[in-house]
Amino acid sequence: MSGKILLVLLAFVLWLLLGWWWLGNSKCLGCEQTKLANTAHVAPILSGPNLTIKDSNWTVEAMGNYRFKKSEFKPVIIGGVKTAMDSLAAYISKSDSAKMIVIKGFYSDREQNNSNFANLGIARAEEVKQQMIIMGMDRNTIFTESVLDSAILLQHPDSIWGGIEFSLSTIRKGMELSEELLLQPRNVYFETGKNRLMITPELENYFEQAKQYLSKNKDKKLSFTGHTDNVGKPEDNLKLSQSRAEFVANEIVKLGVLKSQTLVEGKGDQTPIEDNNTEDSRSKNRRVEIRIQ
Repeated sequence: MSGKILLVLLAFVLWLLLGWWWLGNSKCLGCEQTKLANTAHVAPILSGPNLTIKDSNWTVEAMGNYRFKKSEFKPVIIGGVKTAMDSLAAYISKSDSAKMIVIKGFYSDREQNNSNFANLGIARAEEVKQQMIIMGMDRNTIFTESVLDSAILLQHPDSIWGGIEFSLSTIRKGMELSEELLLQPRNVYFETGKNRLMITPELENYFEQAKQYLSKNKDKKLSFTGHTDNVGKPEDNLKLSQSRAEFVANEIVKLGVLKSQTLVEGKGDQTPIEDNNTEDSRSKNRRVEIRIQ
């Protein structure tokens, strides 16, 4: 009997030791699995330089910057960026001299372009431009450019910190414009029922630059597309839009642009850029869009 009891005791002790060993190792494995699971769900923290916008004697720095997801063009805007843009709008509105704003949008060749623009850089810049227009800034003084920069995805493989850069300049006669800026459309506006141009310093410089560009590129043309608000009969608005487009084209021909390099079209009230619900929005629809093509 004593031998059997001893064997039982030994078996029990061995069972306890194996149990403790398994329990300890299974806990450790569980800890490692938990650590790996937690690590897999931790989102990367985006960081980088703050958005800074400068003019000759003015600077604003945001607490933060624009952010884009890889292959997307709509930005994530934090409060600090919104505050900086409000400061920019206030500065432009109070400035004694006319200012031109160029927005540069950056993109990588590792991204897929899902926008209707030539690349994600210009799509990102145009998205920011539209937000600035909604804030009340003049679309005729905001222009966009794109920059291919493969390094923007090196820090955060799936996200972009920044991706937008602003440059400000004072508009002056004879200021040279890059071809990318020159080929972007401009608008001239009209009072209700009148053919009278509202010429800004930017438009005056644009007309001069366009004339020089067309003289060197005989295959290019300057198109004038007239638009109206929705006040009045559609057939009358169509005639008015055509009349306004012809009026602007004739004024540009007086500056030296060849008539053979002009195209004129009226579209009436069919393609508004505002909702026509207020006098301010209607005034923006009474326009002639000018574009080199």
